[in-house]
Amino acid sequence: MDTRYLIAAALLISQPLWAASECTEYADRLDACEPYECSFTHPFTGTPMKKSVIGPDDDGNCLTREQMPGNMTMECRFDEAYRKEVADYIRQVEAAEKSSTEARIGGGKTKVTTRLDGKAVANPLQAAMEKGLCKAIMPQGREKPRASSPPPAKPKRLHKPPQPPAPPAPPKRAAPKAKPGKQALPDLAVARVEFDARCRPIVTLENRGGAGVPASAYDRSNSAGIQLYKEGKGWQGVALFGFDRTRALMKPGGQASFTMFQPLPEGTSARVKIVADLRNQIRESNKRNNTLELELRCR
Repeated sequence: MDTRYLIAAALLISQPLWAASECTEYADRLDACEPYECSFTHPFTGTPMKKSVIGPDDDGNCLTREQMPGNMTMECRFDEAYRKEVADYIRQVEAAEKSSTEARIGGGKTKVTTRLDGKAVANPLQAAMEKGLCKAIMPQGREKPRASSPPPAKPKRLHKPPQPPAPPAPPKRAAPKAKPGKQALPDLAVARVEFDARCRPIVTLENRGGAGVPASAYDRSNSAGIQLYKEGKGWQGVALFGFDRTRALMKPGGQASFTMFQPLPEGTSARVKIVADLRNQIRESNKRNNTLELELRCR
């Protein structure tokens, strides 16, 4: 097999780590298969590269293209289930505080190991290469890409499974007024936990204090963290800058929700504890509501 093809495979699998901070809308656009294009600086060449979601092809798959060093292009065609899996993986990369990738090329195969916050994770892009969902288009006509029709003016929406009705949100509490002579402080509280259609927990945080959460809590190098425990053991977590992308909690009365990555198996129950500000980095008026512990069951 052409060594350049193996290198292209390694580059595609590693690409979300490099583009996460510059192509912030890519995961959501891929999830919906909506046309989108963004540029990012490739760490190996220092030159701008483009990646794009073209839209649905004639078979109803989502067509994407990404530039690679050496004038190569990677073209992928994802069905609905697979594109959502890739989009979820990219969101995990964006939410991780630390990410790394290691590529090994030999014996006609490419093996890439991805680690997020020190843990090895399954990379769906590697499976996409192995299944032939993604192809490297070489320069000078080495490999001819499949013909594709131009994107429609208005991309058709693919069918999505029905979503369970969300429970009504509780009325927002008015932020308490600061007492004279005392500094107003934020109050980060775990408000509620729900499930999406795939039994993944949706955690909602509220700022019930008289001041906003400070910008320092969103620092990528030392961000505050939200951690979930299941049956007393660490389950999954996310940094605050990934949890609250719109910085809603930087205002008193603000509210933010985030869909976690790992589902609770349907029909099972577990004792779950949610902890906001895991390392007590935020000075607050009330620390008691940073933790919520309850029995969860996805029906």
